[in-house]
Amino acid sequence: MAWQGWRHFRMGWGTVTAAALLSGVLIYETRRAQAEQAPLPTSQKNAKKSGVFAEGRLISPAGSDVTLAAETGGRISKLLAAEFSEVKAGEVLIQLDSRRQAAALAEARARLGEIKVELAFFSKQQTRAVELQKRGTVAVVELDKANFDADAARARLATVSATIARLQRDVDETSIVAPISGIVTAVHQDMGEVIASGDPLLTIVDLSKLEVEVEVGEFDIARIKRGAMATIVAEGFESQTWQGKVFEVPGWVTSRRLKPLDPGRPSDTRVLPVKVSLPDEHPLKLGQRVEVEIKDAI
Repeated sequence: MAWQGWRHFRMGWGTVTAAALLSGVLIYETRRAQAEQAPLPTSQKNAKKSGVFAEGRLISPAGSDVTLAAETGGRISKLLAAEFSEVKAGEVLIQLDSRRQAAALAEARARLGEIKVELAFFSKQQTRAVELQKRGTVAVVELDKANFDADAARARLATVSATIARLQRDVDETSIVAPISGIVTAVHQDMGEVIASGDPLLTIVDLSKLEVEVEVGEFDIARIKRGAMATIVAEGFESQTWQGKVFEVPGWVTSRRLKPLDPGRPSDTRVLPVKVSLPDEHPLKLGQRVEVEIKDAI
């Protein structure tokens, strides 16, 4: 009898416990559903993010990325710039072997000196012939000969002067100078290599003019307007943000170039390549990936 009473007690207690647990679960679910349906407080509504989120990368604008090419062929005798070195506009970066061009230039200058001596002599002869012809003591044919010699010397002087200008340009082209100030991001040739006219030599980027190219998904295109403010964040700078502004919204979409960092985001969608400005002072690097929140401008 005692055993049966104990068993009935345990069964009764188990039933009560199960009923209590079930009742607690129903109460929790009911309250959670009510909380989800209840309107958010105003402060929470304002805190909710409503911008367009997209990924981008730092690029150099047109005109600030220059690849130098050889204007003349030759062997590289001096390579004065290395990758990631800072250069100034007008600075010599590569020197080609210019001995052949320099020799030709020296020869032309020597010839110019000879012609100047000849011209001085023929000019005196011409002046003397003119005076004697006025006195009637020299034949006209001799005057013509003096005029011819002087004019021919002047023509040779002009020809050699033009040759010197051309040869000087050839010598100048063996010195490759930086057209802009910036950072050398690529060196395409090595010391001692023989290059041909048109071969790429160096790439220089003006890092003071970087901007952000943001790939906005095509479903958010209608929410992007020129002049909209943007917040930029980057890996490694979690505690920092930078403010920019949308300054270019193209009239076309293109294929995505950046693989999304979030594996859940589609990678085969079309995107709008939006340009966002950067502040003057920032530690971000060319090619670095960033995440951008563009505020709704509509």
